[in-house]
Formats: sequence, structure tokens, C-alpha cells
Amino acid sequence: MVPKKRKELPLSSLQEYAEANWSPASPHVFYRWIFPSGELDTRGAYTTGKYCGIAVTVHYDDSEPTIKTTARRHWIYDDLAGLDELVDDSNGDFTLCNGISYAGKTRRSKNARYCYAIIIDVDYIKRAESSNQPGAPIGLVDMEHQIQQGFLPEPTALVLSGSGIHVYYILDEPIPMFQRNTQELQKLKDALTKKWWLHGLVGQAGKDVQIQSVHQAFRVPGTKTKDGRRATAWWLRGEKTTIDALNQYVERVDRAIIDMSSTTRHGTT
Repeated sequence: MVPKKRKELPLSSLQEYAEANWSPASPHVFYRWIFPSGELDTRGAYTTGKYCGIAVTVHYDDSEPTIKTTARRHWIYDDLAGLDELVDDSNGDFTLCNGISYAGKTRRSKNARYCYAIIIDVDYIKRAESSNQPGAPIGLVDMEHQIQQGFLPEPTALVLSGSGIHVYYILDEPIPMFQRNTQELQKLKDALTKKWWLHGLVGQAGKDVQIQSVHQAFRVPGTKTKDGRRATAWWLRGEKTTIDALNQYVERVDRAIIDMSSTTRHGTT
């Protein structure tokens, strides 16, 4: 996962920039980093203390692409075969998943058990307006500069979702999602989201910060985006991180205080 040698602009799209500067991550390897082998339950086993990821495929009406017709849940087991099938079968649909495991059949917050990744959505990446580099994604150049200068924590990976990016901080140890921890994770995610949106990476259209739930799901790499292309995943840091490391980038009041004690590990209080 050694980063590529930087190539200078002009590069007309997020995809071109990624291809020139970062190493690609296949969907299976990407999600194996989020959900390590042995972490999720085995299909049909119903093992105590083991849970599953959940993906949702959304289908739109063929004649009216803005109208959702069906949404179908898919349980992600330890072999990740379900995700592989979703990527292979992705046609006109798009599929969403997050970095959380669940007990039960739905992605309700009360069913969340472990958080494996903090994910931040950054839309409206700033584009160049000069005549020699029209449309070049200069927001990504600014992003890498701010990471190098220590203003932003370096992500494990990015997913290109069309006009924006999904920033993945994959955690080296999953966080139990009982209520107090969930609130702390939300506080940290909100603060990190503001840093990403307010450090000059987005254009004028993105002046309003989009704060999202820690439970928010995002497009699965390899499946369709709104513009009909496929989302792609790319390694940046290529290493997992910790809550303590992320805490160093936000104000003290926004830092997450996580309880990893065994007495509350599987609870929801």
C-alpha cells in the first residue's frame, strides 16, 4: 500500500487524480480491512457475541430515476461473499454499507454492536477555474497539503462517490456501540467533519457543512454512483488508526472518551 509518486495537475477528474497518485483497493480487500477475518458471524451459525454487517441495495424506477421503488437488505457474514455478489450484480442499483456490525435484521441504531470505521462524507470538492486547468480537482491537492502539515488526520482510505469523497478512518480496534460510546463517537465525527469541510477543500456550493450520523451508510466501492459510474476505493495512509490519534486533531471538548470495559462491551446502556 505504498503511495504512488505524485503527478502534477492538470487532471480533469477525481478518478484521474486518484489513478495518478494513490493505490487502488479492491472492494473485497477494502471491506476485509474494515471487518477482519473472524470478526463477523458465519452464515447460519448465530454465534454469541458475533454479529453481521448490513448492506442495503436501492433500486430506482427505470423510467423515473429519481423515484425509489425498492430497498433490499443484505446481511454481510465473515466470508464477505454477500458483498462480493452485490458488487458483481450491481447494474442500475446502488448499494450502501457502513463500518458497523449489527444484531438483528435491520440497521436500527439500537441494533448496532461495534463500530469499525469512522466515515466522513465530503461533497463539492473544489475545482480549478483557470483556463489552463479548468475543472481540475484542486481540493484534493489542498487536502494532501493539509494532511502533510498536520491540519487533517490522514485517512486510511478514500472512496470516490461521484462529485465527492468518503473519508475512511478504519479503527485498529472496534468500538462497542452502547449509548455512551455512540454519543462520544458522534461528537468526534462531527468535529472531524467540520475540519474537512471548513479547510478549503470544498467549493462555494459546499459552504454548508453536512453533519451526518455515525450510523450513516455510504456507497459500496464497485457499485453504481448517481452519475452511473462505479464508486472506487483508494489507499492513502493504508494503515488503521485509533480514537486517541483522531482526538489529537480536535478541540479537547470534542474528543471522544471511549469505554472499552468488558462489563459494557456488548451492552447498550
